[in-house]
Amino acid sequence: MHTEKPETQFDALEAIVRSGKEPDSPKMLWEYIAVSEIIAQNSGDINQAISFHYRIANVLLETICDTCVETHWRMLCLDNIYRPLFSIQKLANTQTS
Repeated sequence: MHTEKPETQFDALEAIVRSGKEPDSPKMLWEYIAVSEIIAQNSGDINQAISFHYRIANVLLETICDTCVETHWRMLCLDNIYRPLFSIQKLANTQTS
């Protein structure tokens, strides 16, 4: 169990996800997404939360497109890219959003 603040572990998880350094550990990706959801919820600002979810989606998209990353890791990212996009959709509740 992690006792660190979500923000502390986030940068390390993001680097692991983006580089695909642990392609046989899907829980790293799931933890990255879970921590990002906590951070976005704690932001207190809808626009900031939406921007943060876009950041997560962009990291996943960059990883998916990176041919230097293991194919199965890229496919795992592809299978989970809907999660930050769905979070954006839930937060964007106005025409402007």
